Amino acid sequence: MDDDTGAQLLELRESVAQVVQDCSEERVLRLRVCLLSLPSEALGLVGSHVSKPLQFLVANNNNNKAVAESVRLQLIETQQLVYERAPFGSLDFFANLTFIALTTEGKIASNPSEEIQCALLAACASLIERHGSPFVLDTPTRLDTLPILGHAVSVLLDAASRPAKQLRVHALTALQLLVTKLASPAAFAAIIPGIVTQIAKILTGDFKQGFRVFEAACRTFAVAVSAVLSNTCYADRAANESRVDEFVRAAKAHSESAARKTMLLAKQSDEWWANTALQLKRIFESLATC
Repeated sequence: MDDDTGAQLLELRESVAQVVQDCSEERVLRLRVCLLSLPSEALGLVGSHVSKPLQFLVANNNNNKAVAESVRLQLIETQQLVYERAPFGSLDFFANLTFIALTTEGKIASNPSEEIQCALLAACASLIERHGSPFVLDTPTRLDTLPILGHAVSVLLDAASRPAKQLRVHALTALQLLVTKLASPAAFAAIIPGIVTQIAKILTGDFKQGFRVFEAACRTFAVAVSAVLSNTCYADRAANESRVDEFVRAAKAHSESAARKTMLLAKQSDEWWANTALQLKRIFESLATC
């Protein structure tokens, strides 16, 4: 790291401290300038140290003083900038995904406005696009992320069902990226039927919702179906089922807690394929007749 980069990192740390001390539009803007001037590789050294204070302030807590809505929007946009510029893998993906999901549904900062929710979901899309990677059943601790994944999907589906068109588009875009980037039959086999069912309701719902919502819903529907029901998935069904069986045995041997969490996995057995195909057949029939 050269002297110039070191000086920029020091300036960035000072800027973060000033924003935390007094969260104003001017100080947040200065922080954004610091982030843009820093090389992406160097941002990997401090990405989480910038992201966590921003999350604290987005939660509307600045020395027990409420943060103005306009400033919170700036903070979320700055958080999105961190997601876009930080090197791949330099941020804790699931920790940030949890924060966005909880904040969007009002569990961290109560009653977020539509504008705040749209900004959060835009940041979510950037996080997934930049830092999302295929979900792999490698160690029993990986099971800890399944509830986070399920919760994020639930929040996105809920936002996609709200009346606000812009919110729907943002939620569907983030959901499409989530399924695409984390594509894994093991992770999504249990929840894809629910995703497809909810999106079908959007497609057959309000005809006044507009083309952008309809297009986003169609794309997300197609991605969700192909994630676990493609020809490749069907050809590899025996190997996928065997891998899940092997992983479940290892998880049960690892701990009682891991054994309980294996209930969140769905094996793509012949019975699963038959039941899911029947469910999809009914959904396609409803789409064809709407």
